[in-house]
Amino acid sequence: MSAEWLIRKGGYFYRGNWCGYTTVKAEAGRYTEAEALREAQVEPWHMSAIHQDEVPDPAGDYNVAEIARLKEALSEIRAENELLRAALKARVAYERHGMHGRGQSSFF
Repeated sequence: MSAEWLIRKGGYFYRGNWCGYTTVKAEAGRYTEAEALREAQVEPWHMSAIHQDEVPDPAGDYNVAEIARLKEALSEIRAENELLRAALKARVAYERHGMHGRGQSSFF
């Protein structure tokens, strides 16, 4: 028997080993179906045994992949920004020191 069941009492889930309560699915204890059903029968008017897959994950969990993608994109943008800053700095130094030939227009 696999422990994939949650015990909900009111708006709370039991934590592991029937110790305490939480509103967070990830922190909820996992029980076998038989354990969860037996416990839910204690106060059936506001307790239930529910399979973990029937409880939606918080919205934040769905965004994990998107956040990782955006962090990678930000990292690439920052690296490109550093390259552009270095190129601009070199060009400004070039212009300041009059290293461009006569008759050529400056970068700016």
